[in-house]
Amino acid sequence: MVIVLFVSIFISLCLYIPSSGGQGVYFPFNLVMVGIYGIAIIMLWRSSNKRRVVNPQPFIKLGYLLLLLPWLVSVQRSPGVIILLLAGVALWLLSRVSIRAGSKKKILQAIFVLALVECAIGLIQTFLPNLALHWFEYNWLRNQGRPFGIFQQVNLFGSFLATGMGCGFLLLVQEKRALLRRSYVCGLCLMAFILMLNQSRTGQLGAILIIILLALLFTFQEPSRVLASISPMLVCALAGVWVVHHITVNVDGQLYTLGRDYSASTHIRMNILKVTWQMIMDKPWLGWGYGAFSAQFTRYMAAHPELNPGHLGGWIPHPHNELLFAWFQGGVIAFSGVVLLVLGWLKNMVLALQKGKLAAGYSLLIIPLGVHLNLEYPFYQSFFHLGVFVLLLRLGMVESAVNWESVERYKTGKIGSLVATVSAVVLVGYSAIGLYTNAQLTHYERVGLADFPATLPWYFYTQPRRAEFDSMVALLVDYNVTHQEADLSRFMVWSAQWIKRNTDTNVLLSRIMIMRYRGDIRGAQEMQHLYDVIKSPVQQGPRG
Repeated sequence: MVIVLFVSIFISLCLYIPSSGGQGVYFPFNLVMVGIYGIAIIMLWRSSNKRRVVNPQPFIKLGYLLLLLPWLVSVQRSPGVIILLLAGVALWLLSRVSIRAGSKKKILQAIFVLALVECAIGLIQTFLPNLALHWFEYNWLRNQGRPFGIFQQVNLFGSFLATGMGCGFLLLVQEKRALLRRSYVCGLCLMAFILMLNQSRTGQLGAILIIILLALLFTFQEPSRVLASISPMLVCALAGVWVVHHITVNVDGQLYTLGRDYSASTHIRMNILKVTWQMIMDKPWLGWGYGAFSAQFTRYMAAHPELNPGHLGGWIPHPHNELLFAWFQGGVIAFSGVVLLVLGWLKNMVLALQKGKLAAGYSLLIIPLGVHLNLEYPFYQSFFHLGVFVLLLRLGMVESAVNWESVERYKTGKIGSLVATVSAVVLVGYSAIGLYTNAQLTHYERVGLADFPATLPWYFYTQPRRAEFDSMVALLVDYNVTHQEADLSRFMVWSAQWIKRNTDTNVLLSRIMIMRYRGDIRGAQEMQHLYDVIKSPVQQGPRG
């Protein structure tokens, strides 16, 4: 069963499924992971039914509950909390399973191999643009040659490579066989090279931190091995930097370099953090609520022109810092939850150090994804990253001592087994139906929503917001043919509610045109001001 799970993940990290982008369940790769996690639930339940060895730290339990509870109250407006709930269930199940040293090593090897697979995809995307366009719909010019693997986002790719480097380095320092050591070094060198091509500062910072910390942890124990591995990694990283700034790639007959400028991105991020902090100070206790950050942020910017809205670079779905995001949405309760989670990890780190360097090394492995949480928003874009984070968090937990001869076997009963089975079936079924829905909606979107069904099929409700959006835009397409005023009226009623919780320039532009057509000059001016705030001089949001 474990082999089936690994093969499923391996295949999902190799095959591109056509889509229109997005995040959460609108991204087909995430839907695939939902189905795989359904299979994992059955495996974990059966394993947890045998022996219970570990309890998460109390800080982690309490912090998770504080983060979860205010979000659950807003589940209808922000259904992403369901994924967080599933992640908590997964961590609880993992905490009931003893993971022996050999199994931990195999898990690290699996992550390392998967990272190497993504490296191969990254090489294709950077140096073979025509092939990448055919296999992965990778637009070299739009991404400036920066590979994003299967994740459709450069920082997700960078952070996963950094995580793979941490796993590979920890494997290297405990490996005794020379051939495997050389293999790990080669893999680490490739990852360092690709990470420089990727140019994700988030990924690079995560990689630097995890390698330095692990090196400091093991230098006195294995000095020659540590130095012998870091040196070629550094050489390959420098080679990647040289390639970025000196090698050109032929795209449609034109030569382009890979280098990019970070100044605009840095300025944008600082503005985002400044405005987010100001909004938090306006409502520090209860927060602004869940599910409408982008709309609230944009309206706040429109009402406060002194905050320099002209340099924010487009609509902002997230402040790029999970601590601030939790505080912004859920107030001090959610903020306290995140703080307690961090304290729980730090406490476990102390316990791991007391147990030994290897245990401490396992506790450090979540650092690249932890860095990503403070600079990006990975778990909303990639359920795979969330699963890896939960798994590595569990690997870093110090297990209580167990007498393997006399350990008590826990019986969970038929009800628990039924709940686990039903949950797994629901997740796998939702994954399959959601993937079919994605294929249908992607087809309609790519043909301009022609012949979009007037009545939504039942399976479209696996992606309700996307289907709702497409159906309303289809009304405008239909109006261009039929000129039925009822289509415009339905769109205006719907879009008035939509823009309260979503920032979409196309919807705003359509409302402006309809208002002008109907003579609502004042309303059109208000929408135009909001549109101008979003469409700032830097047309793309922060990507690096």
